Amino acid sequence: MASDGTPQAAIPDRDLTGVTQGLTQKEMFEGSLARFGRNEVVNPEVSLVKLFIQQFIGIMHILLICAILSFIFGDYADFASSSASCPSTASWGSTREKEHEGVGEADCGD
Repeated sequence: MASDGTPQAAIPDRDLTGVTQGLTQKEMFEGSLARFGRNEVVNPEVSLVKLFIQQFIGIMHILLICAILSFIFGDYADFASSSASCPSTASWGSTREKEHEGVGEADCGD
């Protein structure tokens, strides 16, 4: 333990790698950039139909089960309201998600 209470292994006493600087521009272009390409995340285009179907995954299952149980037990008013709210909620959610598809992407000025 060091005098300030931190473990001794957390205090580096010397540079074990011997590296004092990063890659040069030439090394970057010849090495990793040529071999691996740019460090980019590509977001594939998702269709509106797929987004609509994905809205039924998760909490929407509970609403669908409630609609089925309402029908089985003869409560047709609840069945109608639950059945109508599922597609309307899914369509609203999928259009909002489609609208905000590229909001989180950063423009690095390239």
